[in-house]
Amino acid sequence: MAASRRRRRILGVAGLLTLVLAIGAGLYGCEAAKNWAMWGIVCAPNYQKTLLPADDPGVGELRSLGVDRQLRIEVGPPPASLSAWIIERKTDEASSAQESRGTILMLHGIHGNKRHMLGMSDTLAMHGFRCVLVDLRGHGRSSGDWFTYGVQESKDLSQVLEKWFASCPWASRKNPARFVGAVS
Repeated sequence: MAASRRRRRILGVAGLLTLVLAIGAGLYGCEAAKNWAMWGIVCAPNYQKTLLPADDPGVGELRSLGVDRQLRIEVGPPPASLSAWIIERKTDEASSAQESRGTILMLHGIHGNKRHMLGMSDTLAMHGFRCVLVDLRGHGRSSGDWFTYGVQESKDLSQVLEKWFASCPWASRKNPARFVGAVS
């Protein structure tokens, strides 16, 4: 009984102390805490990092990951360089003449990168889909300092798709059914 009271008293004092500290920080404008919290919300993982395309994975590493092609696409404003991998459908001898069932654009989450999507892309490729994995601005091997929670990222992806539509026969606007959709 006495131990239970003592425990309640200790928890009550600790809770009161926590409340006083929180109110004090709020009232006296603990700028460091406010700035730290805001900074963590908007800074991308690659904040102020210099990413050189020459440091991208080589052909051997890409092959070991199951990646067929690597692309680097310049987007902006503000300028950024996005890294993407293309994983072609996996075929066997009997079905090698068939075309891909479609293309799926795969996007990672906040603080993620295209490597996190390799398992799912391998499964989709085994089912006949081509997968395009993109490192969003400020993530993985793509440059950029800030999160915009979809504002700039959607503009970047529009530019990426425009450039792919212009250069890849499988991404033709004349045959939109070939472009299946996006996964994140």
